[in-house]
Amino acid sequence: MSFPAKPSLDEVCSFLAQYQALVVHCSGTPKGIGPGQEHYPHDLQHVWLGHAQGGISCSVVKPGDRFHGAVRNCTGSVGLVIAPTESKSIVAVAPHDAGSYVENGARVVAHEVDIEVTDLNQSLTERGDNYNEWVVRNFKVVGLFVAEPATTWQDVPMPMSEGMPTHIIGQDVDISIPQLAEDFKGLPIYSLSEREILRCTASGWHPVAHSDIYSPVHEENYQPVVRQHVLPAASIQRFFSAGNSCVEVFLRPKKKSFLQGSSWGGFVEIRKWDEQVEKGANVLEAAFQDLVDRIIAGQDALTPEESLVVAQFWAIISERSRARRQPLISGSMLESITPSALPQTHLDHLERQGIFMAGTTEQINRAAYGLAQTMAILQTRRRPSSWRIVRANEGQFLVSDNYHHDQFVPVNPTTYLAPGNGALTLDLTAVEEFNKFLLAASEQYVFALSLSECGVGIKAPPRG
Repeated sequence: MSFPAKPSLDEVCSFLAQYQALVVHCSGTPKGIGPGQEHYPHDLQHVWLGHAQGGISCSVVKPGDRFHGAVRNCTGSVGLVIAPTESKSIVAVAPHDAGSYVENGARVVAHEVDIEVTDLNQSLTERGDNYNEWVVRNFKVVGLFVAEPATTWQDVPMPMSEGMPTHIIGQDVDISIPQLAEDFKGLPIYSLSEREILRCTASGWHPVAHSDIYSPVHEENYQPVVRQHVLPAASIQRFFSAGNSCVEVFLRPKKKSFLQGSSWGGFVEIRKWDEQVEKGANVLEAAFQDLVDRIIAGQDALTPEESLVVAQFWAIISERSRARRQPLISGSMLESITPSALPQTHLDHLERQGIFMAGTTEQINRAAYGLAQTMAILQTRRRPSSWRIVRANEGQFLVSDNYHHDQFVPVNPTTYLAPGNGALTLDLTAVEEFNKFLLAASEQYVFALSLSECGVGIKAPPRG
């Protein structure tokens, strides 16, 4: 059975560029992620975090379109800008309803058919005053879309007579650009004028080139991440001294101290976990680094949502730490007898989408380590926890290479995050005791801004 023919990625991008069009998945609409899902922002965050790669419903919109009122060209005024990653990303297109439905959490159609470039054109030129539908899978989120005045669908309590239970109804609620930017930190925000695409900047809305939004990644030249950080480079760099791109490392087996940058081999693994989780974790890591910026600026307490950000970040580094010490399959027991004949770049691109076709022990292991990270992240939502900010009144904190030993997350030389409630300040004695615990728990090394300031008897390395 052959797979239905689809336009190439270049043809899809060329079509969109011809009309200066965007593929938008809107929040809180009948064609959203599906019945029973949460309202904004959780519906869009669910998609942004990569949990709807099986298929979502979108509309293709262009400058001059209408986004408000009973007759409009899109199902909402707030959504995500979606980019297909391969030709097979396009499941179905139609000028109106494509006949999609939700099955096992993904939006699908009963029967996929061949799609030609003429079908793409008709989906836009024959929609009239209504919205069209594209069903897209295996995509990436490249921005946030807003058509002002922006509204999102929310549950709102209605005032009732005294003694009567509160009645909840769904209705459109106004939302500001600053609030949208806060809910989707790191995503560029786009809109459409009568003639062009606009991007939101600190100085207002400015025109942006279509090619700056849609730049296709081809299967034949896809490059996977080979050097994978256990603790992200951004976290290591917070321990750099001013004007010096190094930390002080103490290697326990050799009892030796030396200076190293964030690209040092001890900080990375070589393709240890799969490409999909490596890329997908970027969103969670970015949210954590944004939170750290606020903590360093003086924030003293974490909201439940911020505690979830920390818990998810700890889940990532904990499982990565465990992966570097916990071997899985050592032989070729599960290797495919007939390995795939696809080029390696195509196999890497498929792995980015969670499709494992290489049939090698290495890829099977990467998939297992990646699944462990994904499961750990999902568990944080099932078991909410509170995290507290711990600061050193004197001295500095060490960072261990063993993040799965206990729930501690390094922030900077004088700050850690730990389970609990309320801010905590440690005196010099408590800081030294904590550092001794971290040193004992480490497996190969510890690092710090200044090892001699950590109170564990480690001398600073020579500086040339």
